[in-house]
Amino acid sequence: MNNQTKTSRDRDAISHLPEDLIVHIAIYAGIADVFALKQTCRILYRLTESDYLWHQILPHEELPLDVSPFSDFRKFSASELRASAIRALKLRANWSKKNPQVRGLYVANPRAYDGTFDELKLLNSATILLGIHRDRHSQRPSMVVCAYTLLNVQSPHLIAQFSIPAAMKDFDACAEDEGTTLILAATVTKGDTEALEVYSVQLPLDTPTICNGAYDTPYSFVLRREGLFHKVSLHGDFIASSIMNHALEEGGHSSQVLIANWKTRQQITINPHFTDYIDPKSQNIDQMDVKVLPSCLAIVAASVSKAQVSLVPLDIIIRGGVFEQPIVSKAKQNALPHFPSIVVPLMDFYDICISDNVNFGPHVPPTSLSLIVFPTLSRLDVRQSKKALHLRFSIGPVSSVMSSTDAPVPLDDDAATAATISTAPSIALDVSTPFDIPVGSYPEHAHLGSNGRRGVWLEQSLKSDYVQLLRLDYDPMERGPPSVSVLLPPEPQLPFKPSSCRALAFDEATGRLCIGLYNGAVYILDYV
Repeated sequence: MNNQTKTSRDRDAISHLPEDLIVHIAIYAGIADVFALKQTCRILYRLTESDYLWHQILPHEELPLDVSPFSDFRKFSASELRASAIRALKLRANWSKKNPQVRGLYVANPRAYDGTFDELKLLNSATILLGIHRDRHSQRPSMVVCAYTLLNVQSPHLIAQFSIPAAMKDFDACAEDEGTTLILAATVTKGDTEALEVYSVQLPLDTPTICNGAYDTPYSFVLRREGLFHKVSLHGDFIASSIMNHALEEGGHSSQVLIANWKTRQQITINPHFTDYIDPKSQNIDQMDVKVLPSCLAIVAASVSKAQVSLVPLDIIIRGGVFEQPIVSKAKQNALPHFPSIVVPLMDFYDICISDNVNFGPHVPPTSLSLIVFPTLSRLDVRQSKKALHLRFSIGPVSSVMSSTDAPVPLDDDAATAATISTAPSIALDVSTPFDIPVGSYPEHAHLGSNGRRGVWLEQSLKSDYVQLLRLDYDPMERGPPSVSVLLPPEPQLPFKPSSCRALAFDEATGRLCIGLYNGAVYILDYV
């Protein structure tokens, strides 16, 4: 029996199975397998064309798709979802090459002011590009915010520009109302005060007009005691920020995290339950970062040779109050539950890059959290090979949050309502793999996608002005170290060099990379 005859018989055997069984099998197959099944015969072609199959298969698929995580998959037809899946497969094939090919190169229109972008971020499935310029040299520090629409990427144009009178330290942003509203969160300094603020601006996507200068501030919170807002993360209605070196009444300092619903202004400040290797009062936390996910907040605290990753349910804010100060939240710490956490060993690190949250939403819940730990490097190490560390944590099904005390505490009606914290997802270390990085260099502007499958960063040499752009590719099915190679060499066949890069933005699902240059230009590179 030749192979062709055997294949024909196998195909006939599959096609004679009950249709509901075939669809059930296809649901748990990979997208590439479904496309292969589609090409075998007319019966299987018809079954794989159904809306029902594609509405069921996508929640099980880890391949990032360029579909908004805030859109219900069931509202899309099978043809629309197949088109997105085809683009995802093409991107995977291109990105997995040692030297991925640029499929499209575009440039954004110049801005109406002098200066370069210090920060870039892609929003709404990479259809909106946000750029921020810090003005530190004037008597009143400010930040200029610009938004471009990339719906027609061949002709991107400015749709909003406004200036905020504050010195920005960190920011995050998202788009609401199908991309027509920009929400920007920032930790800022205003004179001698530390503030956490949220700004809202309407984006005229369907008109050639520019929203110039008009914005709202629906949330503004000022620390009343010594302490510094540091990192900030935003997703949907929730915002979180780390507070470093916050003064305690009994003396000493602590590192805390504020969690808030910026629409209702309900918030609480928590002291993460660190394990013995980290003493929050001794100020030995080298780095603490936060990432708001659809159902929980991830807190990453690193010190010396270990890191702790904790997951906090967002509805913990029901234990707080409107614009509640950290000193008020402090009295509630003992009554808070213990949150799921995990401790992992680290080597001496230079920086930790956390996967972003832009491709998660109510219809695409997170199943993992990834970290890239870059090692420290000095000019004495230019000839010494060092390894970075790739960490991937699985976020599992929700589990009940246990109380910090075993015995129930009598509560009045209001307290009982406030004590109802639903669930928190579990967390476990899935992969911890070291991988090689170029000798004698350090990373800048690192970006890691929501699924941790793709990342980019600038590689700056310690011994020369040699700069190139690296790409990371990780296949969770192989469970080996990620592949790292050159995305853009020091002398690419492009209108710019990586050495002129000032800011980066990257979207994992679309393969879109935006590069802001020191001369003010912004280039948009597509890899699919």
